[in-house]
Amino acid sequence: MDLSFPELLKQEGLDIIVTSDLRPGAKTKQGRTSHHSHKDDWGHPAAIDFRAADGDYTKLLNDIYNNPRIRAWLINHGKGIIEETNQHPDIRKRTGADKYRDGLLHLGPDKLAI
Repeated sequence: MDLSFPELLKQEGLDIIVTSDLRPGAKTKQGRTSHHSHKDDWGHPAAIDFRAADGDYTKLLNDIYNNPRIRAWLINHGKGIIEETNQHPDIRKRTGADKYRDGLLHLGPDKLAI
């Protein structure tokens, strides 16, 4: 069984809060079909939005990117993370995440994703 991203992070001791995952029919701010609207090849939502449970996005991202198991999962699933946090107001405005006070992180196969 292939783990979902939240399940993997939990196994690795990282605490997140998923704020959005599968939303059938979802559209992007620009009106295109959102990755939130369908499942990926492993049966998981193709995109999720999540927050650092403790609010420390820098630490969470460092823990994610410095963990070989999580990096391998991202590569194998063709996904990356868009930092829609207060540190990136231009990204937040572009993606529509500016409505969330503290911002969030977006996991998906998006062109903007790292």
